[in-house]
This record gives sequence, structure tokens and C-alpha cells, in this order.
Amino acid sequence: MTTATRQGTAFDRVIEALERDGRTVKRNGPGQAQAQCPAHDDNNPSLSITDRDDRALVYCHAGCDTDRVLDALNLDPRDLFDKPKGLGHVSGLLSHAIYNYPDGRIAGRSADKKFRQSGNTKGRSLYFGQTSTGKPLGPESLDGHERVYFVEGEEDVKTVRFRGEAAVCNAQGAGKSHLADLTPLSGKKVIVVADKDEPGRKHAAQVVEHLGGIAATTSVVEALEGKDVTDHVAAGHSLDELRDASGVLGGMHPEADEGGIPDSTGLTDACRYLDVALLLDGGLPEPPTPTVCKRSDGVGLFYLGHYNVVVGDPESGKTLLTDFATVEQLGEGGRVLRLDLDHNGPQSTISRLIDFGANEDALRDSTRFRYVEPEDRNQLAAIVEDAKDWQPTLVVLDSIGELLPLHGAGSNDSDEFTAVHRLVIKPLAAAGACVVGIDHLSKGLDSRKFGPTGTVAKRRVISGSCIRVTVDAAFTPDKGGSAFLAINKDRHGGLRRASPSGDKEPSAGKFVILGGQHFITAPMSDEKNPGEHAPPADVAAITALDPPPASAKEARERLKWRDERARQAFKDWKKGTTR
Repeated sequence: MTTATRQGTAFDRVIEALERDGRTVKRNGPGQAQAQCPAHDDNNPSLSITDRDDRALVYCHAGCDTDRVLDALNLDPRDLFDKPKGLGHVSGLLSHAIYNYPDGRIAGRSADKKFRQSGNTKGRSLYFGQTSTGKPLGPESLDGHERVYFVEGEEDVKTVRFRGEAAVCNAQGAGKSHLADLTPLSGKKVIVVADKDEPGRKHAAQVVEHLGGIAATTSVVEALEGKDVTDHVAAGHSLDELRDASGVLGGMHPEADEGGIPDSTGLTDACRYLDVALLLDGGLPEPPTPTVCKRSDGVGLFYLGHYNVVVGDPESGKTLLTDFATVEQLGEGGRVLRLDLDHNGPQSTISRLIDFGANEDALRDSTRFRYVEPEDRNQLAAIVEDAKDWQPTLVVLDSIGELLPLHGAGSNDSDEFTAVHRLVIKPLAAAGACVVGIDHLSKGLDSRKFGPTGTVAKRRVISGSCIRVTVDAAFTPDKGGSAFLAINKDRHGGLRRASPSGDKEPSAGKFVILGGQHFITAPMSDEKNPGEHAPPADVAAITALDPPPASAKEARERLKWRDERARQAFKDWKKGTTR
């Protein structure tokens, strides 16, 4: 474990970027620091930075993905390695980490987590780690160690060894331990560290099974924070703080990774490749178009049979927009399921729908409209099963932030969110419903640009559209209000094709409640998203500065504006001066 401070490292690079960004950094000793995370607004030192000899480990305790942290600092994943230009090529892949096995296998890992192999790729040796010069360690590295950590990948081996313990992994990652020579672990107390996802837990179960009769004892643990032991250490935890995970392996079936492959006669059928000829002979289907929650031009915001999202700050009109969609669908003869996980209450919800013009007979008809406040995951599972038969045309999930805790999941864990998506959201969309989830934005100015708060998996699984809602005139009872709508994501492009171009998030129109009327105005062909542009008065204020400002920071200081306001106005002013 490193005790002396090294100069010119990735650790130094990250610390310098944080200080340059104006973040408070507290050094906790050689190679350890805490800082304010640049990816979200927080006065707490929620970012841990660790120097691991060859790279920097970065972990946000508030859940920001490392990519978001780097983006906020204008850094690249390569900057987390001491040698950002790479160590060399492995089978044509520029590798920022090269792992040398004692039997001649060489594995390379790029900064963006691509992997290649060369050398003795048929070898069966475990990876034991390597010296600072790259010389591979062998079974003798376990001598004097009563216990050995069995981890999923080479980076984790290096992390455990960095903490002064012995560690190994098999080549090629999860599901391949049956190909490795495990005899060097004979008589050892092996601690298997399971990655916190389904493949990782299956792999751990497989390792435990294969070590039967070889290891003296086996136990299974997992990270206290993050997905793997490297995340765990990056978060500032010791190896002794890894928590018992034996209870999560009950449903894992390690044998599934070893066999079950059909013989060559049935292999093609088992793969279920698409018959492209049959598809072309039948004619390619038209791409889906959004038909739910229509604007004044008849173009919808959301897609049937897909998962869509409405995202915005509190009281920006997100739920009101889904009320508008609910009344529209009921008016067209559709069936609507409202899952009120936020517990807005039936009286409030039904009253709003009536105010929006819902037909009371449709609301009374349980074959047309169903409202429920699920209390636990078992009730929700029953609702999903019932919906498969009932086949609603619109399902409103209000909100995603409350759906996840119902399943013991968090917004910042991609695997946990994906599991909930598979259990709840995906089956509802597969039943043909337009599923609309209501979600919130991050508090951090940089993070909120991406869309929904939490893990990037939230945005990845959106198969329809994601609409960002920004209040224009605050919504108040009996007076109405309005909100700007912008396209954060449109998987099929149907909404973008019918909207203005030029902005990163094009305008999708404006949602308006006025004088008892409720409507969505379609944007003009040249309309800009106000969220991406400064007010003309702000641009004019910068234009009036003499001499002109050289940077957004200078403009902010001279005009005494908030940072975000100055940055946006300076950006628009700069564009205008370079046209």
C-alpha cells in the first residue's frame, strides 16, 4: 500500500481539476482526499479520491456516476490513469491497463472499459497481480496468506493487493471460473467478493461450488457501497467492512454458465436469429409515431407500447401533464391505470381529472379507469399481472422516485433500477400500454442537464420519449399556469421530426392551463428552447460591457450574476459575435 506521496499522478490531476473548479478539497493523508462533488450541488465533501499507485479511484457517496463527475471537471476517463496516453496495444486495443498472467496470457483494458487478449489465451492460470514493472506474480504470492480474496476482475485484484491482502481472479470475467486452475487455493480460506448484479452473484455461486474440496473454507461478501470491491475501497472503506452476501445467492444457479449449449444441429435454432428475408418480404414496418398527449398540431408527446418519462422540478406541471393525457385517452375510448406511488390521494386526483373535463361515467367504469396507491411490492406485482390481461392504453407511474424504494432499490444503482424496470415497467409496456413515468431532476446544475436524477440507466431504458417540463408561469388553483416542454430523448425520432431543430433539446411546445381550457401548443418551426438560451436582455447586458468580457467568469464578476446565468448569456453572446 502506498504511503509516500507521488507527484504528477492521476490523483494529482483530479485534485487540481477540483480546485480549479472552486471545490473544497480536504486531504486525509497521502493518497486520500475528500471534496465537494462537482456533479451535484452539495456543500458536503461527498466525493472520495484515492491514489491506487497506477490510477485514481473516484467515488461519489451521493450516487453520481464517475462519468458525470469527470464531465463536470472537463476530464476524460483516460485522466484517471497515471499514463493517460496508454501503456500500449493489446490485439489492436490501446490499453490503459495491461494485465500479465504467469502462463503468458495478456489482457488489455481501455479507459472506456473495452477488453482484448493476446498471448496464451488458452491458459488456465489465475491472475495473482503483478509488480510495478509489469512482471506477473504467481501462486507463490499466496504464501504466508491464510486468506485469499477471489474477485471478478483484474482491477479488483490490484485494489485488494493495494490494501495489503492476497487476491486472485480467473480470466475473462464472470462465468468462467470452471476454466481456471484453482489448485493454488488449496487449503486457503477464500473470501469470494460478489459484484452486485445478477452475473456477479451467479459467478460468486459458481466459484464457491468449484472451490468445494479445494479451499479450506469459503465465504461470500459484497461491497458496502458501489458495485464491486474497487468501488468499495474508492468510497473509503476497508476490506473488513465488506458485508456478508451469502443470503443473496439462494436463487443463483451456477450451472447455467457451464452447460446447456445445444449440439450443432440445434444451435442455430437456439440462437433465434432474425429472419431478415422474411421481414423484407413482408415489408418493413413504419417507425412508431407518438400518439398520446397530443399537441395542437395532432402530434403526440408519448409512444404506445413504450416507456416514456416526464422529468422536471417539483410543481413544474409534470402530474398535470399526465392528467391531460389521462383525460385525452379516456375521451378516445382508451383505458387508463394510475399508479399513485406519491400518495397524492384519490380525492385530489379525481378532482383534477374532472376539472380537466374527464367524463364521470368513464371514471366510474372500472373497465376504463383504475386508480391505486400500492402499499408494497406484492400488491404492485399483482397489479402488473392484472394489467397484462386488462391491457390499459395508458399507465401513469407517479413517481419513479417512490417506485424504487418499494422494491428496496435506489435511484443511483443501475442494477437495482434495471431489476425494477424488468419487474414493473417493461411488462406494462409489453402489454401495449403507453407507460409514462414521472421523475425528478438532480439538484446539481451539471447533473440536471442529463435528465432524470440518479443512475444513467434511468435514461437508457426509455424506449419512447423523455419530456423535460420547465415552469413558465407557476400553476395555481383557479388561475392556471404554463410550462415549456422540451425533448430530452426521443428513441424513434417521431416527435423530433415534427419539432424545431437546432437545439440539443428541441422545443416540444408549451403546456397551458388558462380560463378553464387545457392544451399543448405546437412550437413554431423556428422556435427555440428557452432553457438553452439566455433572455435577450442578458445577452444585451454582456454586449454593453466595455471592454468585452474574455470569459463567463469575468462577465459574472462584472455583472454580479449567478454562475449559470452568466455562462448561458456569455455562450449566446459569443455565438452571436462569431457568426
